[in-house]
Amino acid sequence: MLTPIARWAATLAVLMIAGDAHGAGEWVTGHNSRVRLIAAPVKYADGSQKLTAGIEIALEPGWKTYWRYPGEAGGVPPEFDWKKSVNAGAPMVLFPAPSRLADPLGDSIGYKHSVLFPVTITPADAGKPVTLDVTVTYGVCAKICIPEEHELTLNIDPADSSNAERISRALASVPVPQGEAKDGPQFAGLKIESSGLLIDTQFAKGTSDAQVYAEALDSSFVPMANRLADAGDGHTHFRIDLSKSDDLKAPSGKKLRLTLVGDDTATEVTATIP
Repeated sequence: MLTPIARWAATLAVLMIAGDAHGAGEWVTGHNSRVRLIAAPVKYADGSQKLTAGIEIALEPGWKTYWRYPGEAGGVPPEFDWKKSVNAGAPMVLFPAPSRLADPLGDSIGYKHSVLFPVTITPADAGKPVTLDVTVTYGVCAKICIPEEHELTLNIDPADSSNAERISRALASVPVPQGEAKDGPQFAGLKIESSGLLIDTQFAKGTSDAQVYAEALDSSFVPMANRLADAGDGHTHFRIDLSKSDDLKAPSGKKLRLTLVGDDTATEVTATIP
């Protein structure tokens, strides 16, 4: 019996009739940025091999783009419209661990230089070609913020593995659920104290840049979490100033998605404010 990847390869001639098949699309140039689609068969930790795509954004020096939650300073989180894709199922974009970016108006959360968003694909028919067609909206920001919108297309060559390693690296940088992380940072609890929400975490000893990013599941505005001085208890503590958010005047019961980012690993957990 042919594997799904073998069946995709067997239909390559059919794919070529519809248009050239590739492992990477052409770069589309925007304001101080470029964007393109790539794809490759990628081997996963469970031993399976899956066709996986990526949306790659390259930025000029001094410019940035945003994570799914842009942070305190605001910004344009990326959006992806896949409705024109063919035999790709419901593509799901994954977000690599971001960085905290200093800004005079308030810190933001995002990426500099470049970012590769992995995209999972589940073809309805593994024996037929896959065509990706996505409209990508994202912000490119320095002192000003420019919204960009581009349509990207890619007729995937399922035999082209030239981008497999790059997509695998991007997948490895995506935060995993805390319960699945062996050595990643761990969430230990929430506590309200005065007008602040205290977040108790544990990071690996020697972590040089521990960060926590908080998002409200109801889309409330959540200020940035700031690291507190070491209390000497082996834990790393962060504080969110609740007075900065009108949405969090009565925070009890609200659910937060917390992303804990260490030097090499990142985890996510959902927690309820007590």
